Amino acid sequence: MKDFKLGTWSQGQALYMRGRDVFEPRIKALADAGVTIFIPVLDRPFGRQGVNFVTDATDVDPEYPDWDPLMVFTDQCREAGIEVHTWLCCFKSGANPAMFRKMPQAEAQFNTSPDWPDGKEQGVWACGCQPRVQQYMLDLYRSIAERYRPAGLHLDFIRTGSQCACDYCRSEMAERGVDTEAILKRYESDRDGWLEAGSRGILRKYAAMGVVEFDDDGEFVDEELDQWIAWRMDRLTGFVADMQSLAREYDMVTSAAVKFFWPRYSSTGAQDWVHWAREDLLDYLMVMLYTNDNELLANEITRSQGLIEGHKCEHWFGLGRVSHDLPTEQFEEQIHICRNAGLDGIVAFREPYMTDADLEVLSRF
Repeated sequence: MKDFKLGTWSQGQALYMRGRDVFEPRIKALADAGVTIFIPVLDRPFGRQGVNFVTDATDVDPEYPDWDPLMVFTDQCREAGIEVHTWLCCFKSGANPAMFRKMPQAEAQFNTSPDWPDGKEQGVWACGCQPRVQQYMLDLYRSIAERYRPAGLHLDFIRTGSQCACDYCRSEMAERGVDTEAILKRYESDRDGWLEAGSRGILRKYAAMGVVEFDDDGEFVDEELDQWIAWRMDRLTGFVADMQSLAREYDMVTSAAVKFFWPRYSSTGAQDWVHWAREDLLDYLMVMLYTNDNELLANEITRSQGLIEGHKCEHWFGLGRVSHDLPTEQFEEQIHICRNAGLDGIVAFREPYMTDADLEVLSRF
């Protein structure tokens, strides 16, 4: 059996922000448990504005200490044999308010119909398709790479939240002869119809490439919608490619947390992780599947392995130890499922709430 690795995301009160007297023994405990990748969030998708690291590229949280705990933490993890992959929330970042002050047109515009809850559920997003938004995030990641020299740069919220229809998106599609207003009108109160038509359009494309088998019955065809979705997916793919190039400048790797529900979610979120993995645009693909259903986990592992067959990146699954109140015993069962399926590793969500019993489980792998 190949080497199987362990990682954890740290969100909420990220470990490095809890003080040296806390994170020094915790680093040792994580290393002793076999954790090799630690992914701390450096911004806040919800709550206070600003970022928790030293940078001139955006607003820094005024409560960030003068002694730069991220620097100390990263150095100590390196000494303990743990890779730090620094994590920004991309297009749902705590850096967005500072960006919006400079570029108010950068804010994403979502369908306000009650039948389209996605955007409203998660607040204000930046439009991930806009070049200025992408450049803003790239500048933030570059500032992290230059100052802190982590092992990797981690992408989360590497999606658009919902279907953005800002002025930039509309004008770009108009140049391509696509009437976004007419598309939005067709699906104004029919989100399920959009998801069905959009998903089938993506499946048709991948079936033509020989990636998936798709029994096309000719239903739910909307060529204009397909064009709009494909353009949005290409825009985010370009950003991921730019991130990979940036990371390689500094001899770093890239990792990304992605939604498991492909292609249905991609029809609104524009997250085409199948393409990213197959085209070597990531070093680590971490598919988030927080579930208490072990059968669903096993089935989705098999499905995702088929989708990215021939990939070069490491293929991990994210397990919801805390988010779904997964009992420690079932947490262990799910790790066994992942290892026995031939995955490269698992990443647990989320570190601040993992118990000594959880670490004991990790130590057995």
